[in-house]
Formats: sequence, structure tokens, C-alpha cells
Amino acid sequence: MKKKMSAVLALAVIALAAMCMAMFPANKAQSEEYRGGSISFPVKTAEAIQTLSEPRGIYTKIELTLSGGDGAVYATATNVLTIGFSEVQVILEMYASSTPQSDYLDMSLVGRNSITDLNMGDSLVLRVETRGVPRYWMARMTYQKDNGSWKEAVTKCRQANSLGEFID
Repeated sequence: MKKKMSAVLALAVIALAAMCMAMFPANKAQSEEYRGGSISFPVKTAEAIQTLSEPRGIYTKIELTLSGGDGAVYATATNVLTIGFSEVQVILEMYASSTPQSDYLDMSLVGRNSITDLNMGDSLVLRVETRGVPRYWMARMTYQKDNGSWKEAVTKCRQANSLGEFID
């Protein structure tokens, strides 16, 4: 039993070390020494600073939900999981129509909210009042991790009553 635990622990340490090396690349060749009077210290070059600002996130999972009640409909984007250091920009949009639609482009944009960095465990909420009118609703989320390509998620079209409570 002790041998199995030792082997599992050794594999965990190796995996952690590999992950740290992937997230924090070495920049030894990109530093220079500054000598001024009796003081000397390493200085990062512009190339090294750019390398440090490049994306290091490994994985991000953002969930989109559509809910309602109390006279409003809510679109919520939640950063469920982020592995590594990532900046996640999120844009939420809400669309409404008096008839059911299969594409948000056939509906009216009624609200928008955004955040430049949605941290793990945090949520971005967009609240739109129903104004007492029953309608069909869709939420759309676009997000970008570390200046990468934009990704999109869209909810299905749902019918809500005048209180924002979903009928379907």
C-alpha cells in the first residue's frame, strides 16, 4: 500500500512540475544586466516582457443560463473552471420576440452587458425587465480567452409569461 501511495505522490509531483513549466516559461536568455555605479541587477528586455504577457491559460469553461421571475429575464455567464492564469472577456446579449424564433438574428436585441475579465467562480448577469409583456427570449454569450479566438454560446428560444417565468 505504501509503494502505491509513493508512486501516486511521485506522479502528482511530476505532473505539477510539468504544468508549472508550461505556465511559466524560462526567460533566461531575455534578460540583461544593468550596471549603474555600484549597483547591478537583471533587467527584463522588451521581448521578455512581451513573452510574460502572452496567454498562459490552459483551459476555461464558461456556462450560459437563461432564467426568469419577478418581472424580469436573466442571462448569466459563469466561469465554472479556469486552469492557469487567463483573462476571460465576456459579452452577454439578450434577444426578445413576440413569436418563437430559431435564430437570435431574427429577434430584437434588448440588453447587453460585458466584463473584461471574468474570474473563476464569478458570474456576469444581464437583467431585462419584461414590462408585463409575455415574449420569447434567447441569450447569447461571446467570450475570448487570452486574446484568442472568440467563442459563442446561444440558449434555446424560451417562452416567458409577463412575470418572466418560463412556460416551457
